[in-house]
Amino acid sequence: MQKTRKLLAIVLAVALAALMSVSAFAYTITISPDPTDTATHTYEAYQIFIGDLDEVTDSETGAVTRTLSNIKWGTGIDDTKDKSALATFLNTKAGLSGADALTAAASARQFAEAMEKVTADADKEKLAELLEDLLSTTHTDAVKGNDGKYTITTDTAGYYLIKDKDGSLENAEFGAYTKYILQVVSDVEVDEKAAVPGVDKAVKEDGGDYGETASYALYKDIPFSLTATIPADVALQDYDTYYVEFADTWTEGLTFKQIDSVTATVGSSSVTLSAEAPEGQTADYTFTLDETNRKFNLKIADILAILSAANIDYAGKEVKIEVKYTGYLNEDAVCYNASAEGETANRNDVQLIYSNNPNADQDGKGKTNKDYVFVFTYEVDNTKYHDSKGDNNKMPGAGFTLYDSNNNPVNVIWDAEKHAYRIATAAEAAADGYKPEMFSREETADEGTFNVIGLAPGTYTLRETTTPSGYNTCADITIKIVAATSEDSTGTTASVDMTSSENLTNDLINKKGTVLPTTGGIGTMMIYLFGALLALAAGIVLVARKRARVAA
Repeated sequence: MQKTRKLLAIVLAVALAALMSVSAFAYTITISPDPTDTATHTYEAYQIFIGDLDEVTDSETGAVTRTLSNIKWGTGIDDTKDKSALATFLNTKAGLSGADALTAAASARQFAEAMEKVTADADKEKLAELLEDLLSTTHTDAVKGNDGKYTITTDTAGYYLIKDKDGSLENAEFGAYTKYILQVVSDVEVDEKAAVPGVDKAVKEDGGDYGETASYALYKDIPFSLTATIPADVALQDYDTYYVEFADTWTEGLTFKQIDSVTATVGSSSVTLSAEAPEGQTADYTFTLDETNRKFNLKIADILAILSAANIDYAGKEVKIEVKYTGYLNEDAVCYNASAEGETANRNDVQLIYSNNPNADQDGKGKTNKDYVFVFTYEVDNTKYHDSKGDNNKMPGAGFTLYDSNNNPVNVIWDAEKHAYRIATAAEAAADGYKPEMFSREETADEGTFNVIGLAPGTYTLRETTTPSGYNTCADITIKIVAATSEDSTGTTASVDMTSSENLTNDLINKKGTVLPTTGGIGTMMIYLFGALLALAAGIVLVARKRARVAA
């Protein structure tokens, strides 16, 4: 399971300081990325101001005070662009009015003096957005070093706006745009403090807890959960809207059934989202099911609006969004048997798509890696023989019933495509004339076999319930399916340990009934014959005497 990822939200505003128009030194801004931000950034540095710098160090505290004179606009500002919006904003924040108020034509020095009055974080963010609207195409690109840090080098000290190149992180995995960095250059190193959201997918074990793996019989409901975590340092308050999308896909052996619930939680407060909405209003989320490609997309256009409507304060707090849904294994599920090779689980994954650009008028989106879960089901292979095991002794026509641990028959049905009996659907088991009995097959390709697919772990009894004429009934066989499943270290595959299982492969042999020997030998038979002849002669004599009396 992957670590919780974070969404980048940096606001570094340093008090405007003095700048040098000419310097013999090279200045470097070093940006140290957060370990959780794995995307490659394309940082651009735009020079806002230049000027003459004077530095004074306090002998007691060591604090450095920088003063600026002869301030001019830097090369990163396009003088042809209208500065009216910036002037209006600074007039408000600096309390300027009348003759002191800035106009679009005011000097760089006047703008710089007003900017020094901007101290609140939210105001600094707005200042950066307004400056971005005035940028030229002239900038310095950052270089990523082998240590993963980004460096921006210039021979001119200055007040710089640093941002990600527009469009550079669109659809990037685990990346988000900067919320602008405003930095005065002498040599300086800053932490990126990157953060992106993460997503976790889990499946509930039958009768157990949620985890990465589970085992089920075919057609039994399986609970799944998807959890998106947006960390507190994403700073959702920096966004006007925040988009979240769960993109869920599954292999052909799994079938989606229904969405059970969608909830958003901040601390102890939560709200339930709905796909339905009163007339004239917008639903909390939209759901699109693509059965052909075995996937669904659940899209929340703006989680911030939903939280606000529920009076839930999300600023600077962790937000969790959880989707619970139900699916099941179908007849195409991969089954584990004693000779299984390759893929033995039915894999299901989710990817989170999220807003990754808090900057004004930019609607970027990033995405996480996929997170997987794995569902197992099992097969028992059976072959019927007469007299002894051998290819020429395979025996069709014998009937068997599989019983569970409660001695209830397991409902199975022959699947010609799978060449095996599989767990029956509820409708198949309810059909007229249905019986859960399995017969060893007559077809040449399947002669004598009656394999069973789609079983859950447990203890079963295999009992012969229709014995071919002239043969003795086989003894019951106890089958134990004991599965220890686990996800591998990469989170992309899973395995199962079946060493505690019993009788996953069975050879069943019917012996002919016994012909009991007749007692006595030839001498006894002659005595019987002689006695019969005497009885016959006595009868003849008796009849003759009766006739003689009648004649007399």
